[in-house]
Amino acid sequence: MPDCPPSYWSGSPPRWTAAEVERVEVREEAEAARWGMTGSPTVLVDGADPFAVLGAPASVSCRLYRDEEGRADGAPSVEALRNALAGATETFGPLLAEDRTRASEVLRCIRAGIIQAPGERRAPNRSGEMMGDRSALDRQAVLDEYARARRTFHALLDDATPADLARPTNGTRWTNGQLLWHMLFGYLVTRVLLGLARLFSRLPRSASKGFAGVLTAGTRPFDAINYLGPCGAVKVFGPRSMGAAFDRITGSLEQRLARESEHDLARGMHYPVRWDPFFKDFMTLADLYRYPTRHFDFHHRQLTLGERG
Repeated sequence: MPDCPPSYWSGSPPRWTAAEVERVEVREEAEAARWGMTGSPTVLVDGADPFAVLGAPASVSCRLYRDEEGRADGAPSVEALRNALAGATETFGPLLAEDRTRASEVLRCIRAGIIQAPGERRAPNRSGEMMGDRSALDRQAVLDEYARARRTFHALLDDATPADLARPTNGTRWTNGQLLWHMLFGYLVTRVLLGLARLFSRLPRSASKGFAGVLTAGTRPFDAINYLGPCGAVKVFGPRSMGAAFDRITGSLEQRLARESEHDLARGMHYPVRWDPFFKDFMTLADLYRYPTRHFDFHHRQLTLGERG
């Protein structure tokens, strides 16, 4: 909204090679609802509002933010914006590390409006579909990633001795065998997440936002269950069973992906970002198909299978 402070921008918002800052003026309630704007200015980082308040309605009023000392201001503090951008490491991390002067300018300009990273998602409509331009999912790239993960998983299992599987991992409380199960579980849970996204994308956006809020509140018991699950699973599933399950689950995801329309891939919902470092506030089906291999690759680096004494 042009009448709400602050107003740093004059003319067109600046552009840099590492990031794009886009200013959007919103004047109607319906438009605010499409963007998820709960007051001006609203900041979107990778399509999500990092300062969102659970249950806050769409609004074209001016918005107040609290700084680190509890003072009210007409925009997020620079420190809060810096933290929000730091969380979006894939898009903005290189900018912050490469040129702090430009980064500070980006932070200053963002305070005037809405930020949108190049090629990232636009405003979702009421059914949870993403509107505007967005890059189509490279299905073959996803299939190639699944095939690579399958080959890697089988190679890890084939080369591992019982002593290797019982060895502690680097950076987790699991053993190698338990972490391998957790890497498999990432693909398994993706099938559940796809079903949830299809369901909630047909409901008002507030439904999935509220659902994500409830799940976020249960982060502590989830962490305990998430840890204990692989501990019990490896007592039932041996390496051969895990390999067969990996093939079956990734094959199922490949078949689902082949049937998805571009319209379906743009559907999505809100997720509990504290449950997984690769969860974003809002994820489409296209995001979900890419999720399990990112999860797999991250935990692969924590294995200690090759570190034999």
